[in-house]
Amino acid sequence: MISIKQTILKSASADFFSIIGENMRTIDDYHTVMTKRLILRSVELADAPAMYQWLGDKETVKWLSGEILASIADVEEQAIRGYFWHDIAHTKKYGIALCDTNQLIGGVDFRQNLDNNDAEIGYVLTPAMRGYGYMAEAVTELLHIGFDLINLDSIWISHDLKNTPSRRIPERLNFVNSGQDKQGHVVWMMSKDNYNKQKTNEHHVHSFFCLL
Repeated sequence: MISIKQTILKSASADFFSIIGENMRTIDDYHTVMTKRLILRSVELADAPAMYQWLGDKETVKWLSGEILASIADVEEQAIRGYFWHDIAHTKKYGIALCDTNQLIGGVDFRQNLDNNDAEIGYVLTPAMRGYGYMAEAVTELLHIGFDLINLDSIWISHDLKNTPSRRIPERLNFVNSGQDKQGHVVWMMSKDNYNKQKTNEHHVHSFFCLL
């Protein structure tokens, strides 16, 4: 017969490991993320023509690799197979698609650092879809996952000093300008404390996420 003491200890142990399990969750657990208008998902070969809209655009590519891809076949081989399908632990490379059509309009990376308990977010949006708040919506949801679900201490964004469009995202979301790194990139930081303060001052609404 199991004693009351054994029952209590068993229950406490289960609660302990449940809590530990929650604290050990990483971005790897979030394969698909949905917002009001967007779905952050894996990139497919069928997305190559949409991806070519920014990888074939010199004004966009100069902030990325600097190399314009000449064809959709190049996008399939170099961008999709060579980058998006190249798995790195604790890094998610999401394609950003519209919920209603599944049309790819951009990409966003979430690079988690377990040693520092922080993460860096990088992003790109196809030129025709800029100005509608899509990237701010995607990054806002990743902040929710990073702070509320993964329990990170801070999240970073960096961009080239002259890349004004990328600068608008951390400014709009109230990141703190932390100066420049050794490469001359502007670095922005959101701490968990600042994130929580914003939640108390604003009505933060996120839709839902998918663990698939």
